[in-house]
Amino acid sequence: IVIPSNVYTIKDYAFYGCASLTSVKIPYGIKEISGSVFANCSSLTSIEIPSSVTSIGNAAFMFCINLTTVNIPDSLKEISSSLFRHCANLRSVTIPSSVTSIGDFAFSQCSRLASVDFLPSSSLISIGKSVFVECDSLASLNIPNSVKSIGATTFQSCTSLTSVVLPDSIDVIPTRLFHSCENLQSVNIPKNVSKIENEAFQRCHE
Repeated sequence: IVIPSNVYTIKDYAFYGCASLTSVKIPYGIKEISGSVFANCSSLTSIEIPSSVTSIGNAAFMFCINLTTVNIPDSLKEISSSLFRHCANLRSVTIPSSVTSIGDFAFSQCSRLASVDFLPSSSLISIGKSVFVECDSLASLNIPNSVKSIGATTFQSCTSLTSVVLPDSIDVIPTRLFHSCENLQSVNIPKNVSKIENEAFQRCHE
């Protein structure tokens, strides 16, 4: 698919379930990609998102099981809920410094996601719930100091996770944050933490 340059918005479910679609060229000028636009495009392997895009809706790439690479433009403020959920072959992600929030389940069940990098001078404030659930290949993560809240079960069942650096700015370790992280060996608990909620470290065998 080549989308013409006079298009500014791609609306909900526009290419949902196009199982043979392998590549998409999104032209500069597109400002909004709405919810579930490319969800269930199971043959899509890569996509280039131009810096003109300021909004990507929920689940836009969910179940793109062969997506291996994606660029997140520095024009985005939010990584929406379930954006890359069940993208089983996504290997690495770089979070631009412009992003202020990551929505619930954004990268959950990305079983081969091994690298999540936050660019310097990050503006990230909140990480939603279950963002990295069952990211079985993720071994370590340094969360920017700008982050003030992390949702429940964010790292649940990340079975390869061995170490996490939590920011000093958080004051709660939420429910089941590291539940079933069976190889977890090292986590710093910031001095501002006043509450560790239920089952936060349950089944962390190491």
